[in-house]
Amino acid sequence: MAAMVACANRVKLDFMFDSVTSDDVPLFDCAVPMLERPAHEVHGAARISIMHGVHDSRADLNFLFLLEALLDEGSVSAAADRLGLSQPALSHALARLRRRFGDPLFVKTRAGMRPTPTAERIGQVSRTVLALVREEILEVGAFDPATTTRTFTLGLSEMATTILLGQIIERLALGAPSARLRVVSLREKDVAPQLEEGQVDLVVGTYAIKSPSVMQQSLFKASDYVCLVRTGHRGIGTSLSLERFVALPHVVATQNSRANDYVAKALRAKGLDRRVEVEVPSLVALPNVVAHTDCVALVPRALALLAQRAAPLRILESPIRPPAPTVRQYWHQRFNADTGVTWLRTTLRDLWRQAPDVSPAAPGSAPRRTRTPRSASIS
Repeated sequence: MAAMVACANRVKLDFMFDSVTSDDVPLFDCAVPMLERPAHEVHGAARISIMHGVHDSRADLNFLFLLEALLDEGSVSAAADRLGLSQPALSHALARLRRRFGDPLFVKTRAGMRPTPTAERIGQVSRTVLALVREEILEVGAFDPATTTRTFTLGLSEMATTILLGQIIERLALGAPSARLRVVSLREKDVAPQLEEGQVDLVVGTYAIKSPSVMQQSLFKASDYVCLVRTGHRGIGTSLSLERFVALPHVVATQNSRANDYVAKALRAKGLDRRVEVEVPSLVALPNVVAHTDCVALVPRALALLAQRAAPLRILESPIRPPAPTVRQYWHQRFNADTGVTWLRTTLRDLWRQAPDVSPAAPGSAPRRTRTPRSASIS
């Protein structure tokens, strides 16, 4: 393959059947850029340059196109028209092929011109080679979401997986029905290395990534924080005062360090402190603990609403409200021009760009505040 294809502004294939004399007609005196289009769309007078072979065999691989056209069209004149050649030029090229392989290759029958077994065998291989060249070399960078079977690897936190994954899958199924999605969980320290190595195509979350090689784009503001308590909690009325908030036992998620630090700092400024009775690693675990204890948990409203569907829980406004973080998508600059990743980024941006409190999609852009039929919340 490497010897067959050299990429320049035009495709150049390296081969000739026999030594060319001044009386010879080049195999493709006027060939078209067949690699640049599907086989059934090859037309025009643009040329493929023919160069003398560098190997002793002078193996002229342009015959692959000739066989493909003859097999598809079943006629010398139709094949010549498809390749942009005159009929005599194609007949001359076919005669050289017959000498090269010692086989008639195509014979006239009542049903028209039919290939010999040798032509069928060579043609089968030639189709495979040409399809590979078109797909893997000349169409590098091309991406069609409607037909792609690519597997996208998306990095999500556990919280993002819980709240956002269903919306993401729904949108991808509409835009790229044959694509596959692989979701992985990432710790903040692993985001930049895995993006750089291409182990992950895109990451969505509220990570504080400082690497200059990691690109990031704001998607939307996460939901605000609320307090979650179990239904029937005797020590809590219809609202939660700051004094009662401090007196209650708390369950916190170490994953939620920024919100935890904000609460601790706000309480210290008032000379107060809260009693943390239980620590768990993940935000997603908080509702289950609350449902079975007298603890209160500070959680994103989106998680609280979701948890209410599965457990007897109450949502109360919090006397201390950490700022809602911005949800972003992250990718490595190595893949900034990857058309598949670009499509995925654009798809996710458009999924939430009309959310009621979406933050600017990029630094310096104006906020968008229009209605959307879908809600998007994460922390």
